[in-house]
Amino acid sequence: DTLIVRDTAGCADTVVQNITINAPVNYGNILASDTIVCAGTPVLLVAPFCGTCTYLWNTNSTNDSITVNTSGIYTVDINDGSGCIYSTFINIIVNNGPPAVIQNTGDDELCVGESTTLFVQANNNWLYQWISNDVNVNGQTTNSVFVFASIPGTYNYQVILTDTTTGCSDTSLLYIVIVHQNPVPPTIVALGPTTICFGDTIVLVGSHPDPTVTYLWNTGSVNDTISVTKNGCYNIAVTDTNGCSASNLFCVTVNPLPDLCTFYEGCFDTCAPYTMCAPAGSTYQWLNNGLPLPGDTMQCLTTSLSGMYSVIVSNSFGCVDTTGVLDLTLYPCPDSLCADFWIDSVACDSNGNHVIFYRVANQSQIPVTQVNLEILQPHLNIAFAPAVVFTTIPSQGTSGQLSAIIYNGNPGDSLCFRVHILAYDSMGHEEICCYSDTDCIVLDSCDKHPVDTTCCYFNFLDDSSSCLIFDPVSQYYTFNWQINGCGTLSMQTGNNVVINGNNPLTLTGNTVIVTGNYTPTGPADTIMCVTFVMSQGNVFCADTTICFVMGCDTATQPQHPVCDLNFQDSICVGQTTTYSYGANPTGLTFQWQFTNGSPATATGPGPHTVTYNTVGCHQVICIISSQQGILDCIDTICVLPPPVASVSQNGNALFAFPAGYNYQWYNGFPGGSPINGAVNQFYNPSVGGFYCVVVSNGPTCADTACIDYINVGIDVLGEAVWNIYPNPNEGAFTLKINSTTAETVELKVTNAIGELVDRRIYETHSGEQNFYIANNGFASGVYFIQLKTEKGTGMRRMLVR
Repeated sequence: DTLIVRDTAGCADTVVQNITINAPVNYGNILASDTIVCAGTPVLLVAPFCGTCTYLWNTNSTNDSITVNTSGIYTVDINDGSGCIYSTFINIIVNNGPPAVIQNTGDDELCVGESTTLFVQANNNWLYQWISNDVNVNGQTTNSVFVFASIPGTYNYQVILTDTTTGCSDTSLLYIVIVHQNPVPPTIVALGPTTICFGDTIVLVGSHPDPTVTYLWNTGSVNDTISVTKNGCYNIAVTDTNGCSASNLFCVTVNPLPDLCTFYEGCFDTCAPYTMCAPAGSTYQWLNNGLPLPGDTMQCLTTSLSGMYSVIVSNSFGCVDTTGVLDLTLYPCPDSLCADFWIDSVACDSNGNHVIFYRVANQSQIPVTQVNLEILQPHLNIAFAPAVVFTTIPSQGTSGQLSAIIYNGNPGDSLCFRVHILAYDSMGHEEICCYSDTDCIVLDSCDKHPVDTTCCYFNFLDDSSSCLIFDPVSQYYTFNWQINGCGTLSMQTGNNVVINGNNPLTLTGNTVIVTGNYTPTGPADTIMCVTFVMSQGNVFCADTTICFVMGCDTATQPQHPVCDLNFQDSICVGQTTTYSYGANPTGLTFQWQFTNGSPATATGPGPHTVTYNTVGCHQVICIISSQQGILDCIDTICVLPPPVASVSQNGNALFAFPAGYNYQWYNGFPGGSPINGAVNQFYNPSVGGFYCVVVSNGPTCADTACIDYINVGIDVLGEAVWNIYPNPNEGAFTLKINSTTAETVELKVTNAIGELVDRRIYETHSGEQNFYIANNGFASGVYFIQLKTEKGTGMRRMLVR
């Protein structure tokens, strides 16, 4: 190179320098163990070899090789010592693996029977491989797995994720799920019987071997003991310290008391004799002034005596209740009854007043021209009109329908009416004036029946359409009904019922035919129910629901399973019953389960004979399978304990126990002829002797009790021999005995239903003696005092206030 230098005067000088440029040596490329790797894999970079050279990497390393683990461009400068530097570079790519992080939709601690779901992030380019000691999860290849806690233990879960675009993988950390064993189910025991009557209480006690568990009943109680008064099943759940639960179910039966609402209470004056009937029940004992009427154990009682009447009624469940009191005042009729009187119906007029419609039959020998309607106590303040109707009723004839408006009646009033009929001769003299019998009504609310109508009734005429016929073409069931009525008929059905024609339907006393079709919702749908509501204006006079069975024509219909299990649903302990399927079993399979029965299971339609040795009501399950599906039929059989019979004498009446069973009395041991009609809990023999009663709750579940009956009358031993005072008393009295000789005396006190409440033995001497008797068990009521001596037996009634 030449360098020329000039100064400001224009003088110049020149110098020449020779420069030698050496080209750097090409040593080659960097060598790498791999240029594309997954995260965590080291990459060795080796610079080109030069024995006398020095190296400088962009990582500041001066070695001839380096190890890297991140993506980037790596360069190295090679200095040969002569001032020439050779540079080369390489691009390294490090791919990260998928994020293998296990997450849980539920809890990490489960109880047997619970479940949860474990999952990792989802990506279509990723592969999944689960590793676990849970055999149901190990080896699964989805991003989520279902974990069901079936066996207690500790379960480990890991998942390997592989990215198919890079080939890189990641393995999750160990995820642990703990499964706890559920506690054993609690036990439930009842303190006392599990079948009671309404008003009684059953105490249920739950218990568990683990004292740390907490309790929860389906009533909301958290105590171990509850008192129940309602019919049904009661569930108790226990929860341990792990939060795991178990439960048990206990069912009780609370039977209703007899329905006594129809018994008329209050004051009632009428002619003697008067017949009154108790509400429907199983046994009856009539009371007059609180005292049992011996022998009056039928549902209806005819009496000519005034008094305070009530009746003890027991129903088929053995539950006993006593009606209120009817204060009955009877008097001789002025003449023998010569008219029948009955109330057809009660309605309401447009003003909201009650209206009665009645008829009168003339049983006298002459025509009558006047009917007087009168109301009886205790509602003499009721205003009604007309009270007098002038109408001619021939001898042995019946009037047309008569009516009277009640102006000040209230809903719930129980009103009793009678009529007397009159006839006058041509001179105006009374030829006849006599009374009818009595008829009573209970007023309803006029809000329910604001307007009366004379044309409103409904009759369903049962013909061949009591079941539905399957149509194989249309694949639905058809029906064909004959209906007779008057008014507007509304047929209320489900959505899958089609009625041809009008609905509502107007009827005018004529018979019409209603047709339609029904499409069942499934195999278990075997019955169609329709509610027929008949009205006229705002008056609803009929509300009837009728259910129809599908499949009268079994030759053309498909065989749907129906629940038709035949068996005796009430037996005695130790007895057997036979189960069978009552419908067509063609094409069906059966699996029976008999809880607490022997055998416990069976197959086929039956008959299957099963023995029960455990008292209680047990579940019967029949699983019926067909091409249309599976139908579970569930029913109950009740195994009854044998009754333990006993019999006691109360006055001249015999009382069988326990209550609520069936009874048959015998004169002597059973085996001979039973006493005709003696089927009540109470029996009044006419003569002394040996009597037995069979107490049963089924054909063969029975027990027998006998007694040597003495017809004591009410006072065989007269007042000169013995007496009690004061009577009535407060629960304490004095027994006075006047004996002529020394003797042994037995005193028994029984209550009104024959239960022995006190018994004492006295050794007496000749002369008068007094014995003071007090008993805290004497509650208010009527008691019978029976005294037995060597001379005979006496009976006294005692009232404790």
